[in-house]
Amino acid sequence: MKSEPAIAVPDGIDADPILRTSEAASYLRVTPRYLEKLRTLGGGPVFLRLGAAAIRYRKSALDQWCEQRARVSTSDQGA
Repeated sequence: MKSEPAIAVPDGIDADPILRTSEAASYLRVTPRYLEKLRTLGGGPVFLRLGAAAIRYRKSALDQWCEQRARVSTSDQGA
């Protein structure tokens, strides 16, 4: 996969990268198939549908999804 050059973001604009499914999966260290499954079943990170097959994830949504799953023990059911 060819990496694209970074685009300079003007001051005052929030730089929240938008990632493809493969990039989001790599960031989360899961498989793209797992994210696809979560999109179908629910319970996954919030995603953007930009077209019939164009699914994207905001990096901040991935971070938020991870934080919502933080636990202090294996018996912790969360809030």
